[in-house]
Order: sequence, then C-alpha cells, then structure tokens
Amino acid sequence: MQKGVELWQASGFLCISEKTLIKNYGHHYPDYMRDAAEMITKKRKVTRSRLGRRAA
Repeated sequence: MQKGVELWQASGFLCISEKTLIKNYGHHYPDYMRDAAEMITKKRKVTRSRLGRRAA
C-alpha cells in the first residue's frame, strides 16, 4: 500500500478483509499518526489581536 496499491486490492491478494488489514497492519505504515503528532505539537503564531484579547 505504501507503493500506491488500493486497500481492496491488497486485502484481496492477502485473502483478508479491508477492515482486518487496517486494524492489524495499518499502524505499521511509516506515516501512521504523523499528521496528528504534527498538529498537536505545532506552535500557534501569536498575533497582536490575540495578545490584546488575552490582556483584556
């Protein structure tokens, strides 16, 4: 799947359902949870308007 194979094709080749493929092997993907980690650790820019609201 990392090379672009569709889930349904990979699951058919392996003789398992798409649900089983994702549940048991989806977390082995190198980018697993990367988006979530980036969003959680991303720092927000503080603008003057936000500073003004905090002080009020």
